[in-house]
Amino acid sequence: MESTVQKLHPALVAGQRLALAGSNVAAFSFQGAWDGGCALHSAAMAVAMLGRLAFPLRVSQRRGGREAAFWKHAEPYYLAGISLDDLATLVWELNWGLRPVLFEGRHTKVVGFCEQELARGWPVIVSWRERHRSQLHAVVVVGIEGQRVGRTFTPHTLLALDPAQAEPTLAVYNARITFRTPGASKRNAHAQYVTAHDRCAIELVGALSFRQTATARKHKPP
Repeated sequence: MESTVQKLHPALVAGQRLALAGSNVAAFSFQGAWDGGCALHSAAMAVAMLGRLAFPLRVSQRRGGREAAFWKHAEPYYLAGISLDDLATLVWELNWGLRPVLFEGRHTKVVGFCEQELARGWPVIVSWRERHRSQLHAVVVVGIEGQRVGRTFTPHTLLALDPAQAEPTLAVYNARITFRTPGASKRNAHAQYVTAHDRCAIELVGALSFRQTATARKHKPP
């Protein structure tokens, strides 16, 4: 029997507002109309999912704690944007027990990296561009959807939070990246990007995951 299955990151809880598990704190970080901070907003959500930020929506308003530290590092890039390479350095320098892992390559290889990291429980920031265009955009991937037949699961869509889109309601994602035609064995050479109001063909060009270091995992409570 065939069924559609979504595997979602357990750190997020759907509701009238997207929240971090175990709290009523809003998890979604909005990108403004004037800023180029899509990767920074995605990073704030990703590290919050890993317990490193308590208020990802309020990083620029806090005067102390980790939110203030994140904003101090992020502010110089907020208007112009930041590359995944520089973002990896930024998160590493925060010294929060996270090891950024950067992957760049062909579209299908980037998809494979995302599948691998999600299976291990790490949120992944992906950078993509519309086909035949150069401008990049970043979102954080928080889940995967696919078909299950018996014990075999074949993924076909990455489920993402896009900071430039509306906050999801009664869901934990607001964007879909379909990289394989359901029922097909191979990944497509490009993906379909779908939100509530847009649909376009895109290519993934890079991905950045945040893995907890062995020391950070050791210090987590039982």
